[in-house]
Amino acid sequence: IPFGALLPSIGRKPSGFLRTTFIGFELSLMVELSQLVLKVGSCDVDDIILNTLGGVIGYILWYIYTKLRKK
Repeated sequence: IPFGALLPSIGRKPSGFLRTTFIGFELSLMVELSQLVLKVGSCDVDDIILNTLGGVIGYILWYIYTKLRKK
């Protein structure tokens, strides 16, 4: 959730929903693949799905916050 909320807020132009979701997915995939290759921890597809979903939830919360703040 923190990644999904922080990513759109850095930079001059906020990242969109699809970009934030895709970057969250890529980051989760890289972590899980590194666990698989290095044989450290456990590599699980559920972690990728849940981490991506957490990024989506974080983006939605950030979006709601920015809309409420403008009022």
